[in-house]
Amino acid sequence: MGKLQPLVFLGASTAFSEISEIICDLNRIKERYKVIAILDDNPHLHGSLIQGVEVAGNLELVHQYPDAQIVFGIGSIHTRLTRLSILNHLNLPDERYVTLIHPNAKIYPGVTIGHGCVIHSGVVVCGGVTLDSFSIVTFNSVIGPRSKIDRGAMVTSMVTMLSGIHVGACAFIGAGSCISEHIRIGPGAMVGMASVIFRDVGPGAFVVGNPARTLYSVTVPPELMENWDMTSTRE
Repeated sequence: MGKLQPLVFLGASTAFSEISEIICDLNRIKERYKVIAILDDNPHLHGSLIQGVEVAGNLELVHQYPDAQIVFGIGSIHTRLTRLSILNHLNLPDERYVTLIHPNAKIYPGVTIGHGCVIHSGVVVCGGVTLDSFSIVTFNSVIGPRSKIDRGAMVTSMVTMLSGIHVGACAFIGAGSCISEHIRIGPGAMVGMASVIFRDVGPGAFVVGNPARTLYSVTVPPELMENWDMTSTRE
């Protein structure tokens, strides 16, 4: 067995246990990774052990591990709008962040996957899809052909996305949702659990239901809007 690649995990939430299982399953095929530290800004967690790995301190300590690759495990319905600001503050090159793809995921030919992505068990990513850096797709979701998931967006469990869909930066797609063809989900938007989307969703909007309706909208940080074309977003 050769030298294992050290990994430092950012975030001590429940995502650690889920993503660490991807690492374990990859290592069962070929020993490759070893998680050496968890970093989190919650001081109450510092010094504690999670699955035998120490929470070593704040996120800033990541610079003390120059030989490690980084797992970006911060992401939830509550933190979706701040994910990229955290990355910008740490100021590490994207290449330092490892992409983890569960061995049971099906990735079709012609798919482009950026740095720092996490793809869980049972996911199907169809041909012509682009997953930009730091996007997450969790258990048993389907990403239809020629779709695009922008930087930092999250697609949760058992989501069905049909063809030609564009999900903006740091948007959040709730579990069990279904999104029709050629729909655009704006940056920072949130699709509630089990929603059915037939119309475009504006930036920062929270939509829910079947058919989905907008409950409210939040202000989206300007950096999330940089590459988003507002003219083709229908409310």
